[in-house]
Amino acid sequence: MAAMTKALRLVRTVAASPERVFEAWTTSEQMKLWTCPDPTARVDVEIDLRVGGRYSIRMDVEGGPFIARGTYREVDPPRRRNSRGPNHGRESSKVIQDCMIRHSCRWAGPCWTVPE
Repeated sequence: MAAMTKALRLVRTVAASPERVFEAWTTSEQMKLWTCPDPTARVDVEIDLRVGGRYSIRMDVEGGPFIARGTYREVDPPRRRNSRGPNHGRESSKVIQDCMIRHSCRWAGPCWTVPE
């Protein structure tokens, strides 16, 4: 059976520089602050930010742990990072996710628009 491919483009406007947004996505201390919607959950984040480096995010939430892991394929601070790994969710997920995040800015009033 052929693999199914779908693309999704998200754009979010934040009041931050590309450097600040890149840091929020690529340092374990920052990721722990925003990555889990449950403020009482334990969150463990490990990041080896280099091409070939791996990341691991584990959130201990109701219903069992939620885990995301992958490998960085491209790192271009502060503009872009590209990673590949199992789809976010349970360990048994067989869906592979490619994630290209570009942190490009344009003036949008008092904020910047940052494509995710």
